[in-house]
Amino acid sequence: MSIGCRDIHRPVASATHIGGAAFFEDLIGANFVAEIVPLSIRGDDLIAELKSADEFVIGVPMHNFSIPGALKLWIDQVARVGETFSYENGVPAGLLHHKKATFLVASGGVYDQGTPGFALNFIEPYLQSLFTFIGVKETTFISASGTARHRFGVDRGTILQPAFASIHGQLQAA
Repeated sequence: MSIGCRDIHRPVASATHIGGAAFFEDLIGANFVAEIVPLSIRGDDLIAELKSADEFVIGVPMHNFSIPGALKLWIDQVARVGETFSYENGVPAGLLHHKKATFLVASGGVYDQGTPGFALNFIEPYLQSLFTFIGVKETTFISASGTARHRFGVDRGTILQPAFASIHGQLQAA
């Protein structure tokens, strides 16, 4: 088994940026994309990482009830027709089969299923839908919620204990 690591906070260009650069590359010259996006990770490289992995483990901090912008930019690069999904007779079909995704979600408040705050949790439905769309049907969400309680004197061990128990349970089941 090999383990890969991707820090998505390293610059990832937006799909619009890359698409626009590719358009102007045809008009101006072959080096334009390399000059305008020198630090960007190419979407093809990100897709190759996904295709070669059997399982994804993605850490997701909740920002304003949803995913951070860097994760959205990554998604925009890897959700690509013909690579991670296709259309068969006008119906979308995911192309990443036999893969698993585990999401470790951290939030300052409590937005877990079964709580009043869950209605504000846009991370789980979005990522569940997106990964199912690209063919990853086996997803798990592990929550480290209520981390802001640390500011009010609750120790980190108490806050993180339910997340550790969930992770331990997942490992035991595997």
